[in-house]
Amino acid sequence: MNLVSRVLPVLKARGATWLVFGTSTYQSFGHSVHVASQHGAHDPWLLPVSIDGVMLVAFSYATHGKTRAARILAWVVLGVFMAGVVGINYLAAPAEDPIGQGLSVAPAVGMIATTILMHLVPKAKAPARRRPAARKNVTPITKARKASA
Repeated sequence: MNLVSRVLPVLKARGATWLVFGTSTYQSFGHSVHVASQHGAHDPWLLPVSIDGVMLVAFSYATHGKTRAARILAWVVLGVFMAGVVGINYLAAPAEDPIGQGLSVAPAVGMIATTILMHLVPKAKAPARRRPAARKNVTPITKARKASA
């Protein structure tokens, strides 16, 4: 099977979701860098990297944690950092501009929503492939046994 025939079904099934996630993440990342640079951060790009990184780790523990306590703590951390991302995006818009603030918050909400949908909504199972019928192993010895029987 070549690469195109493997990638094409994945793009058809999940391409739109990844497109929305990617654009939302890009815009949210930009808003975070903007806010961090306005407030004197020396490396403003580290703010969104650290926040999004904590969210990825927390989401992993929230969905795959070994104990109930670990999963609950991960959901709490995830909720705090999701609120933080939305808050940072809110601060990126000019004050006294409710439309701008709403437009600024939308990418963060889109990123969070697509992340939740990708991880929590059950995926449809691919139809089972039919295997070709197994051929019986015919060797000269089995031919000789059949002939003598």
